[in-house]
Amino acid sequence: MVPICRWIPPCRRRAVPSCWAGARIVVTSAEHAGPAAPDRVVVRLDADHALIAAHSAEEPAGRVSDDQLAYAIFTSGSTGVPKAVGVSHGSLAGYVAGVGARLGLPGGSRYAVVSTLAADLGHTVVFPALCSGGTLHVVPLDVAVDPVALAGYFGRFPVDCLKVTPSHLRALLDGGGAAGVLPSGVLVLGGEVSDWELVGRVGGLVPSCRVVNHYGPTETTVGALSFEVGGSVGGAGSVPIGSALGSARVYVLDEWLRPVPVWASGEVFVGGGGVARGYLGRAGLTAERFVADPFGGPGARMYRTGDRARRLADGSLVFLGRVDDQVKVRGFRVEPGEVEGVLRRCAGVREVVVVARADGAGVVRLVAFGVWGAGVGEGELRAHCAGLLPEYMVPSVFVGLERLPLTGNGKVDRRALPEVVFGGASAVFEAARGPVEVALAGVWAGVLGVERVGRDDDFFALGGDSILSIQVVARAARAGLALTPKLMFRFPTIAELAPQVRAASGAAVADQGVASGPVPLTPIQRWFLEAEPSSPQHYNQAVLLGAPRPLDPRALEEALRVVVTHHDALRLRLLRDGDGGWSLENAGLEALDRPLSATVDLSEVADAERPAAIEALATRVQTAVDLTAGCVLRAVRFTFGGGQDRLLLVVHHLAVDGVSWRILLDDLATAYEQAAGGLPPAGQDHRLPHLGRATGALRALGGAAGGTRLLEGGVGRSGPCRPARRRRAVGQHPRQRRDGDHRARRRGDRGPAAPGRRRRGHAGHAADRPGPDDRGLDRRAAGGPGLGGPRP
Repeated sequence: MVPICRWIPPCRRRAVPSCWAGARIVVTSAEHAGPAAPDRVVVRLDADHALIAAHSAEEPAGRVSDDQLAYAIFTSGSTGVPKAVGVSHGSLAGYVAGVGARLGLPGGSRYAVVSTLAADLGHTVVFPALCSGGTLHVVPLDVAVDPVALAGYFGRFPVDCLKVTPSHLRALLDGGGAAGVLPSGVLVLGGEVSDWELVGRVGGLVPSCRVVNHYGPTETTVGALSFEVGGSVGGAGSVPIGSALGSARVYVLDEWLRPVPVWASGEVFVGGGGVARGYLGRAGLTAERFVADPFGGPGARMYRTGDRARRLADGSLVFLGRVDDQVKVRGFRVEPGEVEGVLRRCAGVREVVVVARADGAGVVRLVAFGVWGAGVGEGELRAHCAGLLPEYMVPSVFVGLERLPLTGNGKVDRRALPEVVFGGASAVFEAARGPVEVALAGVWAGVLGVERVGRDDDFFALGGDSILSIQVVARAARAGLALTPKLMFRFPTIAELAPQVRAASGAAVADQGVASGPVPLTPIQRWFLEAEPSSPQHYNQAVLLGAPRPLDPRALEEALRVVVTHHDALRLRLLRDGDGGWSLENAGLEALDRPLSATVDLSEVADAERPAAIEALATRVQTAVDLTAGCVLRAVRFTFGGGQDRLLLVVHHLAVDGVSWRILLDDLATAYEQAAGGLPPAGQDHRLPHLGRATGALRALGGAAGGTRLLEGGVGRSGPCRPARRRRAVGQHPRQRRDGDHRARRRGDRGPAAPGRRRRGHAGHAADRPGPDDRGLDRRAAGGPGLGGPRP
């Protein structure tokens, strides 16, 4: 089998004749069939129904030997031509057995693949599903990159196991998918270095989900190492890549092929049954990378990975980087030399070197430095690459130089290449026109980290890619604009995209009415209630916010009513049904007949005693949430005199998680600014326009396994959840934002723990992570005066 991705340029498909030479059958669709070679049979799955029906459905006669070729997978090649890795049936069977034992899922489990089948990243779930009687969900690409769509898909079709790259997962979590994009059983991370922060977010959102870090180049049959994250999550550096899978033998060797001591760094070599045949039609390259295994039996081989690692005391390996120029871009292995070879074929290019650089967010991007003629511009270079390379191999930035810097021996001095500013705009800036373009420009600027975006600026020329397009889609949705990553690829400038977004958003507006009546329990809510907690009302989260100026109690009360009216989940009512079980319903607006906030004056309390006083009052509020009243939010304004107000917000965990706080606090800040400024609330029905689509989500998604976004997540952890440090404070205009003005701290009283669940010091969403401002507030709250305020 030779899988070919349908969206790679046709000329790249034709660049691998050695693999095509033995292909006798081409399975495709009518759209991508193309002209048929005389010695091949083309089967179009969507058109050749008679041809397919004429063949037997019985299992073919004969047996397949372990040594026979199972598939060939293309990887990037330094010569400019992709190389094909040949993997045997025996190697594949050994990997499936090893990874299946490591995953530990029962037969009949549900798996999902969200990456291209033309790479072997998804083989971790594809073949275990097929070999164990499981269900395999091949998620369409446009769904896999859309957080809301993917969460909806998994809501309809829950999965037990998912493999994804860390950058893809991070974009999905940041895009609003949250717990809805995670499996219930095992999450496998692979293709890139995994970090502890991301693992912690997963544990906070779905505590029952095991996280397995997976490592291995294609040449070792999908993977050779894995590491399962245990109960304690945290630490510096990256997540270990673990210990050997199945029959793999993994060595860390020095330049003389001698094992290095524990904790010393060396190059990773992989031996054992998973070592591939080699590169098809590339005997010289095969001999270079597949070498004799001095620790194995006669004829044993091992693969030189080019990766550096060190071994820990427990035998696990930690990835340290590469020993050559090969890089990973969004989970894909890229040889910069291949990109250089493509660019050299562009007219006017005299010299070129391609390197990997990390942008301000730490995302690895390709940068092309070169010497080219006066008539050659970035547009021509980008178009040339796009016609010959996959999207992830097209450089984000092209930098023209008078000459490339050289070392003393005449080689390109990569260290002397200039620094790169990502996000270069078009030569002539033209501001966005109209509300849709202005909103899109703001979203793009925020995602790309640039000061401004013009209507003719190309998203991908500014440094955008398919992963960042996911974030754009999610942020645009929160602004009331509906678009898809596919639209962004078709219309990469704001001027081109805005008309398409305007048409799409008009069809995407959800019901704006106030939801009331019965609500189906989501699985995580059902699990919590069936555990019969002794004090269910105390299972909540809280934040303590600082305000830059005294809060107006009237405006605060009005803003809280707007938010509770807008977010139906905040009006949940928990009831016992006739059979002794639990049921949920949305209360109507009658639940807002009583005040939502109270004011406590602590100006007469000594500074040293204020933390204890707030702690006691917060505990009283948290334990007094009435789950039958129809409003699960409570607010207390603390005044200290001198304009240092603080606001305590308590919301029951049935209606909030780490991701929800970001939305709620932004909405509260917006509503407060409107009320304090004497402006009418957003709409006659107190709806907030930029989150209009949230309304009705409870009804629309509650019956599915995924549930509503406001109700999913880290049930199993009580106590406060820290919002993002960069969010503006209540009552502060966005342009008056200042570090330290809007903070939250984690209280020590966490309430009852979920049965069988360990405490986590700082598990959960990235927003829960303490930053410098948060730690300062913790110290002041614990015993210092002032409880917040401006930073010293």
